Amino acid sequence: MSGLSGAGVDYMAKNKSKSKSKSKNRRQGFRLSARVIIIACIAAVLALALSACFIFIDKLPGYIYNVTIPDTGSALIVTLEISNPLFSKTRAVSLLLGDKDIVIAACNNAAGRPTGDPLLDDGVLYIMTGRGSTTYLTYTAEVATPGKHGNRGDISGDYAVFDGEQALLLPTDCYSYKPGFDRASLMGEVRFAFYLPDGWEQITPRDPVVKPQWSDIYAITQDAFVFGKFTKVSGTAPGLDAYFLSGADPVSTEVLDGFNSLYTYYSQLIGSAPELYSIIALPKPGAGTPQVIGGAGRGSVAASFNQDLRRDWQLLSHRMFHAFFDSAVPFASFHMATNTWFYEGMATYYENMSMDALPGSLKTRLDIDVNRQMALLFNNYLYMRIKDTAAFGFPPMREDDIQADAAIEFLHYTTAPLLVKLLEDTARKKGVPPDSALRFCVNNGDSFDERFIAFEAAIEVLGEDDAQIYCESYLLSIDVPPLWDLKAYQPSDKDILDGLNDIEYVIGSWFKSIDESYPIDTVTYEQLQDAMANLNNNRVLFLSVGTSVKLEDYCLPLYALLNDYYYRAKQKGISYDDPDLRYKMFADETNIE
Repeated sequence: MSGLSGAGVDYMAKNKSKSKSKSKNRRQGFRLSARVIIIACIAAVLALALSACFIFIDKLPGYIYNVTIPDTGSALIVTLEISNPLFSKTRAVSLLLGDKDIVIAACNNAAGRPTGDPLLDDGVLYIMTGRGSTTYLTYTAEVATPGKHGNRGDISGDYAVFDGEQALLLPTDCYSYKPGFDRASLMGEVRFAFYLPDGWEQITPRDPVVKPQWSDIYAITQDAFVFGKFTKVSGTAPGLDAYFLSGADPVSTEVLDGFNSLYTYYSQLIGSAPELYSIIALPKPGAGTPQVIGGAGRGSVAASFNQDLRRDWQLLSHRMFHAFFDSAVPFASFHMATNTWFYEGMATYYENMSMDALPGSLKTRLDIDVNRQMALLFNNYLYMRIKDTAAFGFPPMREDDIQADAAIEFLHYTTAPLLVKLLEDTARKKGVPPDSALRFCVNNGDSFDERFIAFEAAIEVLGEDDAQIYCESYLLSIDVPPLWDLKAYQPSDKDILDGLNDIEYVIGSWFKSIDESYPIDTVTYEQLQDAMANLNNNRVLFLSVGTSVKLEDYCLPLYALLNDYYYRAKQKGISYDDPDLRYKMFADETNIE
């Protein structure tokens, strides 16, 4: 058979080429289809993932506080910017108004259009926020409002101070003390912007916090926000800053040594210190002018300060204890009843013990004697506790059942430090190192949750048997703590009387805030002398025999005043157990304050 012609060969070559081209096109088509399918699958997965994000992911809003600080008046202007992230749910943001002196001025969206007034229900503001939306809530906040130790903040021509609790509207979740809740994030972020008068400076730093937890928010509510014309003084310990108002008298070396001594004392006691701690000493108030406490948290304290008053040094020390402890133990458990009394008891106990750390010249000038101060505290406890058993005869571990603020005040700052002292004294007699209960709390602070911390601390330092006696007698019952050895440190009769009148007035003022008819029973020195002179003729049995003997031996002036009180009750025919004994005693008297 003859070979193919040239034309035949060309034809077959062309056909073969076309076949290859078609095959290539089919493969490319298949690849293109596969890519389209893959892209479509990816898009579907992304769409599903995005949908899932919108359904399941719920990021917390961010809060920006834009604060305008005036140099006159008494109110701040705050615009709170609430940013609800795109990956979040439409929600009603709840802000705790409570008893803050705040007036809402406007609530607008990002376009500046009003969104309607927030709903106010039982002290809580509710604001609807959409996904990816921003809401602006503008309000005024009064800062010079009355507080426990004077005005909570101040605005003058030279400075403005306030604490976050009174000026900031915060989510209600920030005030939850549920076990373990203090480890959760409460906001997406919190940040601040401040607008100040000309020539003013921001004294206390306020850095933004991303995903703040309970301890971060608690610090913001307690810390001092300070602005104005202040001078930072040199000579403070590393980690400690001190500020005085510009133009004030020069700060003495003795005062700086006092600040440094307290800072060193608590650094060693707690075993750590805040990253930075600032003391802002505000001018001492003039006659008839209230003290100012513009915040006291783990990073700062700003308060009226008179270097010549022992009580101002004690208050400064008390606030420093809280700062150092809260920095080392940033958990809510110590701020929950029934642990708060123990926490405040430690603060007040060390407030007194720390006075020994002050420079010798300052202690001499202020007539500081730690043991005498504890004796006066025990006097006050015995006086009010025996005089008003119905008001103050409650076990510390029933703290959450106490309704009256005056009774809580008495528990925290009179009864509790004495129970801490008893715990320390008992432990020391057993050879336990000093301050072991405190160190136990610091070292185990992250494990307590809502358990009874005082019980665990007592077991740790006393052992189970002695701890059981301590807890059953003084924490679960109302036995008088046997601190009779403080007899050796009693001051003069006049100083004893001044202390008793002080506690009568302080506690009485708390009661008067809710009941104007509450009689405050202050006693003159002449009345004390009469009570002591008439003791043998007017003696009555108002306590058990054993306690009466111990009390009379411990402090005769105190015993004489209590005996006179119950003698007069007997003369009036009033039962010693009458819960209204105080009211009935003074119903027909006009010389009661």
